Amino acid sequence: CYRLSKNCQDGCETDEANVHLLTATGKFKEPFVPVSISPSYDGYNWANLPTVDKVEVAVGKQLGSEGVWNETLVAVDSLQITAHTSDNKVFKSDVLMAVLEQPRDKRSWYCMNVYVTLEARNQLSSTDIWYHLGGWNDDGDTWDTQLYYLEQELDQFWATIIGPAEYLWSKIRSCLYGVIKDWKKIIFEEDETLTILYKDGTEKVHKSP
Repeated sequence: CYRLSKNCQDGCETDEANVHLLTATGKFKEPFVPVSISPSYDGYNWANLPTVDKVEVAVGKQLGSEGVWNETLVAVDSLQITAHTSDNKVFKSDVLMAVLEQPRDKRSWYCMNVYVTLEARNQLSSTDIWYHLGGWNDDGDTWDTQLYYLEQELDQFWATIIGPAEYLWSKIRSCLYGVIKDWKKIIFEEDETLTILYKDGTEKVHKSP
């Protein structure tokens, strides 16, 4: 186990988030487990753990960005986080998400850049990303309502990043494979008539009510 060093705690406010993102989505040959321990326990032997002293984030090529929820969401082709520890170990891995402060001279409304790879779209839940975009606002609507609007923003973001055609294809594919089995051909007409031809040769036609 590792504690975050005082320099990391008092320095960049994204260090702790990135250490936990490294743990959650990274891959290592040996365990890397960061823990939070109150300074009030510093006198105990069990609290005398090695520390994470430095955290680095390597951001790949930017694919696009949009203001989503309370921060700026940025899609990139690669992300890597590296943690240097007091026992001279280095934990480095590709990750799905990372956060960095925006330069003060470039800030407008948003303060953070939340970086995600294309793989994050399928491997992270909406709430995983939502947390780093600011999360639920207890002065606003219900959890479910806010999550609904967040997911609408995420859908628009991914449609912009991967392109409308590929986004439409992925949404249709996920719906078809999740609901209809053993189909060979599906036709959806302008009047919303749905025709399904199954692999066994049978055909079903569903008319819009």
